[in-house]
Amino acid sequence: MIGFAPAMWGDGTHSAQPGSFGDIGGLRLTRDGEVIGESGYPFGVFEVPAGEGRYELVQNIEKIGPPTRTWQRSTAVRTAWGFTSKLDPSAYSQGLPVLFPRYDAPMDGLKTVAAADGQHIGLSASGHAG
Repeated sequence: MIGFAPAMWGDGTHSAQPGSFGDIGGLRLTRDGEVIGESGYPFGVFEVPAGEGRYELVQNIEKIGPPTRTWQRSTAVRTAWGFTSKLDPSAYSQGLPVLFPRYDAPMDGLKTVAAADGQHIGLSASGHAG
């Protein structure tokens, strides 16, 4: 089984859960190009075959409702992860080889970055705990 619910609307000092009020979206999991799971929400749990396969997990999230001060810019996110996975019969539980991108930008209180030369944006990634 694959269970998936990453924090998508976060930054270095704040985090949120996907699918909170004001969010719509979906999640699709394919194995070797064939759809094996879909959710009308930006999270889900899918049963997957034990054999080795190449997976792609695509999550779409979009803010709904009238624009507010904080929703005027990035109102939609599409994230795709690709990975190979197979059952390890000797392991009780396995984490997925999926990385979650993170960025650090010099944003103001409205999460806006000034249009100026010389901006430094930090990029990093983290994986599943355990």
